[in-house]
Amino acid sequence: MQSGISKMQREISAADLATILALVRGRTLAEAGSRVGINASTVFRVVQRLEQTLGQRLFERSREGYRATDLASRLAVHAETIETEMARARSTFAAPAAALTGSVRISAVD
Repeated sequence: MQSGISKMQREISAADLATILALVRGRTLAEAGSRVGINASTVFRVVQRLEQTLGQRLFERSREGYRATDLASRLAVHAETIETEMARARSTFAAPAAALTGSVRISAVD
């Protein structure tokens, strides 16, 4: 029986999904890293770890870059859903501030 820590290490996180989505969109490790704010070697390690955990390749590597397998494409759909929902949640906080109107008067002494 596996311990709770081992099980947790094998779960896919939202950050993992964001990295997969970035690589699907960017097609290179450097571009994917730029999109999620990590370096290319970290993107590579995330993909390697996930492929090992899942027992399947997520990307086909070529001179043109990384091409998503069917599994990576399906995971990217989930990542896009999370991305969309996060944007909606953020807009909930931004909406009231955007609705503010009126004059602002500032005074100061010489």
